[in-house]
Amino acid sequence: MALSPQDLHRIAQSRGWRDGRVEVFDTASGKVTVKGLRATRHAARYHLLNGVARLLGLPFLQAAPMPGGRQAQQTEVARLRALHGVGARVPEVLHVDEDHFVMRWLGQDHLGDVIQSHHPQAAALWREAGDALVRLHAAGQYLSQGFARNMIVDGAPAAPAWPG
Repeated sequence: MALSPQDLHRIAQSRGWRDGRVEVFDTASGKVTVKGLRATRHAARYHLLNGVARLLGLPFLQAAPMPGGRQAQQTEVARLRALHGVGARVPEVLHVDEDHFVMRWLGQDHLGDVIQSHHPQAAALWREAGDALVRLHAAGQYLSQGFARNMIVDGAPAAPAWPG
């Protein structure tokens, strides 16, 4: 899937992803999701949490680094490309710019919503998502936020599209 220069210009000029950080576009090649750059996060809160965790002797409470800014965007794009490279059903990265990136749109039905709605296939979908995580780990890959709210259910719903 390639984006036209007109689509890239329209995306670059939009206020939607700047104001709301994420925006879905209909393009000549199909639907895409645009994610804007998140502001760099100040490290003081992480240092405070890590200090308290050390004082309490609870290292598992230490914060995972979440830098925001360009570093976070580069990390997300790299993870999506690596996962796509091993066949995981993740959004394909189509374009990267300084302040946003564009990826193929997978859908809008999140596994978390499907489970909470008591869909008849909710348990089977949950198991499929878990199996997909096992396959990713076996391929030497990982997710930074493999939560049900971040997994898209493809179609009817019948199967989780991310990860797997």
